[in-house]
Amino acid sequence: MVKATVGATLMRTLVPAFAAVVPADVDVRLGYGVTDSPADYVLVGADDPFSDQPAPMVDGDSDFLYTGAVNRTESGGINCVAFVSTGDTDTDIALTRLEAVLDALATALRADPDLTSIPELMWCHLSVTRIDSDQNRNGTWALGVFRVLFKAQL
Repeated sequence: MVKATVGATLMRTLVPAFAAVVPADVDVRLGYGVTDSPADYVLVGADDPFSDQPAPMVDGDSDFLYTGAVNRTESGGINCVAFVSTGDTDTDIALTRLEAVLDALATALRADPDLTSIPELMWCHLSVTRIDSDQNRNGTWALGVFRVLFKAQL
């Protein structure tokens, strides 16, 4: 069967891959997910956990290489976000924790950039696009918006 996209497969593969490398108290979920958990989290396929709009999960395009059984490449990106919070007012603590989570995710992708369980995938890597921070009555939080960029041969 010819795949229309690797985007959905890649998102489902990233969830357990990311869960295996982040600290145990960080939840990793596909999409927004509904939870009352106060834990830190990584969302695969969502770019803004505070939005009330639909999550833009993945985007991409494809180019035809030549005719035949393998005839096009797909390039795209999966929107993701990492959120961490602390119970104090020290922004540096939140940023340090966020950095550790993002570094673990980037290291996991660098160790297996073609996620060998997806034969069509040529490579993928993490690209951080934005880091935000704020404070409220519960302490300081930091948010890292990133994309998992990929290329596949379909």
